[in-house]
Amino acid sequence: AVVGPVDETEARQFLRTALNAAAYYTDGPPAGERANAAVRREYNSITAWVAASYPFGRDADLEALRMIAAMARDRVGFSVARREVYDTRAEVVRHARGGELRLHVVVPPGEVERWADRLQAPVASFAEAPLPPGPFAERLRRFRGERLAELDTPEARARELARELMLTGRRGTELLRLDGLTAARLHEAARALPPAVMVLLGPGLGAAEEETPADEAPAGEPQEEPTAPP
Repeated sequence: AVVGPVDETEARQFLRTALNAAAYYTDGPPAGERANAAVRREYNSITAWVAASYPFGRDADLEALRMIAAMARDRVGFSVARREVYDTRAEVVRHARGGELRLHVVVPPGEVERWADRLQAPVASFAEAPLPPGPFAERLRRFRGERLAELDTPEARARELARELMLTGRRGTELLRLDGLTAARLHEAARALPPAVMVLLGPGLGAAEEETPADEAPAGEPQEEPTAPP
């Protein structure tokens, strides 16, 4: 599939070259038509970006934080119950003094305030109590596979070792430290995180914007003088 502002002829030529002699067929897009449905009239398709950043120090349990990030991503990502989520990302970013655990979601503007709270809920729940043994073991197996996939090339492993040497001064070959990772370690790592720094980027839909303007108030009702925002 090719998506975006591309030249159709160039895209077809590129795909033919990339696929060699493989059989293919073309199917044009369905004919579009304007719909008068409420969702087309009222839905705001512009998106907003919501992020929660949890800073940590040099002595943080990095593998525990990476697993916390992965589990938090699972809990806020797109699903049948969260169809308003367009995109999700979770990452642990390191720098010389420590780093930060970042959670991002992309949602419609009208969902920003609700997601500013929902985005912090997973880490808060991990800090309340350790995961039960069964769910933790199952998620750890999956997390181990995810981490192995991240380091599946020599270039990725070399980059990780170089970063470790630059940030800590330690030389070594051990990239994964998952054997001793426990539910208790995750719990302690989550408890050690400070409150999140929230970042909201995008248009807002405040209640004031949705109210009927004063000059359109029904006849016979008093109109209040507008007040300046604080």
